[in-house]
Amino acid sequence: MNTNPFESMHRLSDDELLARVKQLVRREGEATANLVAHLAELDARRLYLSEGCSSLFVNCTQILHLSEHAAFNRIEAARAARKFPVILALLASGALHLAAVRLLAPHLTAENHAELLQTARHRSKRDLEILVARVLLLGLACLPVSAWAVSDAPPKTLSVPDAVAEVLPSVVSVMAHGPARGTPTPAVPSGSGSGVVISPGYILTSNHLVAGATRLVIGLYDGRLVPGRVVGRDFLTDLAIIKVEIEGLIPARLGSSSTTRMFFPFMDRIIVARGMRATDHRPDFPTRPLDPLQGD
Repeated sequence: MNTNPFESMHRLSDDELLARVKQLVRREGEATANLVAHLAELDARRLYLSEGCSSLFVNCTQILHLSEHAAFNRIEAARAARKFPVILALLASGALHLAAVRLLAPHLTAENHAELLQTARHRSKRDLEILVARVLLLGLACLPVSAWAVSDAPPKTLSVPDAVAEVLPSVVSVMAHGPARGTPTPAVPSGSGSGVVISPGYILTSNHLVAGATRLVIGLYDGRLVPGRVVGRDFLTDLAIIKVEIEGLIPARLGSSSTTRMFFPFMDRIIVARGMRATDHRPDFPTRPLDPLQGD
């Protein structure tokens, strides 16, 4: 048995080597898609329990000996492929890589998956992060009222401490750094504000806060400081999406402002919460025929 494959490779011509590499990449894509499909079926049958594992992730890491990162990517792809089987064909052909499926999976729906997956073909991770940011911004700007989960039950009433406890893990601080005017010195603090986690790895904040910033530092609920970068903007709504490379962030549960019932005691048109004041349907703006919602 030849234990040194390089000996046979040396005999390949340049064209043969290039063709061989392309062939191996195709085979790897097909093998990856096949493994993902089988993991999806294993997951559906919960066969990891018969292997003495509490989850598919444990099975992948302790029985199949995949790295944590490799296991996570393949499990996310397997569960997405159960919903949208076209993912398997895209993986097999090499049009999508596992990182792409992992990034897109939380945002795929029956209505948008065909277009999103087609747009994501042969895109880099950075391009895909920008694509996801656009999906998030479009969803925030264009989501119809009928799409919100509306219940006939009375609005949920929370005390200020309970409300803070519920949303605080999803709230972050955003510190923007920009160049000092007229000097070649490194970036200096230029502004600070807040943001909210709206999807794993993605934070919604104000565009005016991050405009012109050359460096962003995100302060998490647990005290950690992590770098972030802007991957999407909407100038009309003054919204921006920041991407952070960290797992475990808790997305906020979004609702409709039309069902919010937190009133200031003597001004029933002012919505007041800790750290935020917003106006809703103000009738005393004769020169501004808008229904403004302003957060500070």
